Amino acid sequence: MRWYEPASAGDTDRLKIGGAPSDSGGDVGFFEARGPLTYAAGVRLRAPLIAAALLCSAGAARAEPLLEGPFPFARDNELSIHGGFAAGFGDTFGGPKAIVDYGYKLNRGFWLDLGVGFLSGMCRPRVDTPECVRTGNSAEVLMGVKWKLRTNVPLVPYAKLQGGLGYQFPDSARSAWGPLLRGGLGATYFFYEWLGVGAEVTASAGRADYEEGSTLSRSLGGLDLTLGAELQF
Repeated sequence: MRWYEPASAGDTDRLKIGGAPSDSGGDVGFFEARGPLTYAAGVRLRAPLIAAALLCSAGAARAEPLLEGPFPFARDNELSIHGGFAAGFGDTFGGPKAIVDYGYKLNRGFWLDLGVGFLSGMCRPRVDTPECVRTGNSAEVLMGVKWKLRTNVPLVPYAKLQGGLGYQFPDSARSAWGPLLRGGLGATYFFYEWLGVGAEVTASAGRADYEEGSTLSRSLGGLDLTLGAELQF
């Protein structure tokens, strides 16, 4: 019969292995423990700490480093969301604006660029008319190309040109639509291969087919300044 003796003389814990008579004279089974083992509590306390350390190590191993050097252009699709302010020329509506663009990589830095935008117009009274006759909302659906440049850092400048339809919803007249052309410049700084933030400035020109007798000019024009984020996948 073999016994496990505790480190301290005052500890009465015992661990017996093997079949032999106990102190009381009765037979015991293969394994017998007398009293709580002194090391059990320590093991129970260390187990959560060991598990937490393993999880932290795994998380650190999976952490994605920030980009350095040129952007790799390793993915074929992109989705960008921008928001900002649009200033209208003449009778063109102006106010807060949101834009969503989808891009598909073509070749030699060129990307197919599809975009939709919505503007919530603010009151812009004329000098000769104090009422807000130039108030309303507008939407646009555009398609075009974007040309991106590679730099020595993960900053991607680009130029874009789009054409499509613009829809006008004035408060003082019936809705109208017409052709719209938009072009501009922008830049995106990428923290990872899939995520970047940037800014964009574009100018637009077009025409709205307002009904006869409307006080609004049929010529459209404006300047947009927006900030946003881009996802690549």
